[in-house]
Amino acid sequence: PYANSVSRIGSVTCADQVCADFSVASFQLQATGRTFTIANLAAVDLNVNTPITASIVGLTGGQVISSGQAVVFQLRSQGTGGQTVDLLYTFSILETGEVFSYQVQLKTN
Repeated sequence: PYANSVSRIGSVTCADQVCADFSVASFQLQATGRTFTIANLAAVDLNVNTPITASIVGLTGGQVISSGQAVVFQLRSQGTGGQTVDLLYTFSILETGEVFSYQVQLKTN
């Protein structure tokens, strides 16, 4: 299981009014001793009044990770336009019920 809550301030690169996503954090997940299945994958903005899209890149719901296999994944967000947003990234391991949870208050340009 993994749980974390942090605050981050950052900037995104924009060109012709198109901005790159912000990399919130990167992780490596390794299946040890058995095969694991990713379940309940979600990346959400807990502030209902901000239309920010968050995503988990490198994992998908239903993805099977074989014993010994390592997977790198990133937590990403759109730029927030100067607003502070409260994002939650989470998934569980189907076979064990263990939960990954990462909550961040993020503000970017």
